[in-house]
Amino acid sequence: MKIDFRSIDVAKRLSQVAHAEIVSPADQLDRYWEYHARQELGGITLPWGKTHGLFQFKPGTLTMLGGYTGHFKSTISAQCMLSAMQQGKKVGLASLELELPQILDQLIDIASVNGANPTREWKTRFIEWTRDRLYVYDRVDAIRPEDGTAFVYACKDLGCDLVVLDALMMMGLDVEDYGAERDFSQVIQAIAKSESIAVLMVHHCKKPQGQGGELRQPTKYDLMGSSHLANICNNVILVHHSKSKARAMEAGDDYDDAEPCMRMLIDKNRGGPFEGYINLWRHPRSRAFCATQARLTTPLMLEGPI
Repeated sequence: MKIDFRSIDVAKRLSQVAHAEIVSPADQLDRYWEYHARQELGGITLPWGKTHGLFQFKPGTLTMLGGYTGHFKSTISAQCMLSAMQQGKKVGLASLELELPQILDQLIDIASVNGANPTREWKTRFIEWTRDRLYVYDRVDAIRPEDGTAFVYACKDLGCDLVVLDALMMMGLDVEDYGAERDFSQVIQAIAKSESIAVLMVHHCKKPQGQGGELRQPTKYDLMGSSHLANICNNVILVHHSKSKARAMEAGDDYDDAEPCMRMLIDKNRGGPFEGYINLWRHPRSRAFCATQARLTTPLMLEGPI
């Protein structure tokens, strides 16, 4: 039976039900401290030290990582995954645009900080190092939405702390059906919350139009699809690669190296202390992005030479 919420009499009769869900915060002190203990214990920091204390992938949250095509969304997500594994976390990845060897090459490149030159032995040790740390959905095509939600649950069963879905457009949703994208994102957010895991979902931004074009930094309002997607997510991160600087570097032209290679905009950080830009520089010998112009990063410590 449909209830008419506009009726004052109905509201009065239902008030007893509402009473059961109204609490005094002073009576919830243990709950408050337990919540923060879980957040601190389960939080996953980003790979760059200057972001620590500003942003984390927290249990029970959905983070959307967006950007234009070709702006290193998957590279940034891979660097975040590697950092999570180094923090002792387990990671699940559905990278539906890259084959498993390509995924491993990307991680090896970042972990070794040695471009295309790590030894066969080091690569083998690295892949063994990922055992019980990384689980990959071995598919390279669009899947059904129900396969995507099942994958998140399966990762939880495997003990994963962070699950990466790359990308939303590969989840078998009609790109013209904004309602389906919204509903899928809501379900993923609900699973993350109920299962206390962090989910990172990669998504594309609309093709840039007007003045500036691709040179303009996208915001959460530039994500493809429904405007509700940014509202559903707990956090929204936008990455923007400086194509003009990259072209100048490749051509041997003059450029200002104080200008970052990548600007990462934390455009929504629900419950967090920071929203704003994080500047990053591309490492000269690997795909990794570094926190400063000095481009310093440390290779993953495995036994034997790289």
